[in-house]
Amino acid sequence: LGQISATAALDGGWLEKDRLDRYAAGTLWGTSAGLGSAGRWFASQVSVGTPLRYPDWLGPDHLTFNWRVAVTF
Repeated sequence: LGQISATAALDGGWLEKDRLDRYAAGTLWGTSAGLGSAGRWFASQVSVGTPLRYPDWLGPDHLTFNWRVAVTF
């Protein structure tokens, strides 16, 4: 399996209203957690994320899974 690692993240931002759509504004917050493994010839990571706060008009995915595999030749 190689070296095992864990990650946790919190991300925030905002949408600023503009002249084209003055209602498209709001605050965004999300979080994720993941595990990784790295060996001599490969690396792999899996993570799961979820939104914490978002504008009512925005329809995000409530749970996202990401998996990444890298191989060194």
